[in-house]
Amino acid sequence: MTFIRIKIFLVFICIAHFAGAQNSGRINWTFDGNYYTMVKEGNIIRVDPNTEEETIIIKKSQLTDPDSKNVLSPQSYEFNNNYTRVLIFTNTKKVWRYNTRGDYWLYDIFANKLIKLGKGLASQSLMFAKFSPDGKRIAYVSEHN
Repeated sequence: MTFIRIKIFLVFICIAHFAGAQNSGRINWTFDGNYYTMVKEGNIIRVDPNTEEETIIIKKSQLTDPDSKNVLSPQSYEFNNNYTRVLIFTNTKKVWRYNTRGDYWLYDIFANKLIKLGKGLASQSLMFAKFSPDGKRIAYVSEHN
């Protein structure tokens, strides 16, 4: 009987882990843990969990492709370590079960500039982009490189 309970418990842990992985990127806690950020109505906002006060960090209009004039619809995003840049994942495509391929954009908050990464590469061909530990560089995978 104990063996069956352990199996059920392990299955539950796996389900919880995969469900959490599917929801990653929707709510991001700040490094200090005092606020969380999320996409709401196309804006990236900061929310104080104590008061539910919302502050717009990046307006929807600032997430407009300078070439096509289309507004980006972020699937997920990540701030660098000092909150001066945002890495935005959009135009996603499923690889197996998860949206891991797409387009990445860098938004520089101080310069108010949006830059597409891998501009010479095919659309929806970038994967797993991340900031370097100092937040100054970005690495990504494209075509197994």
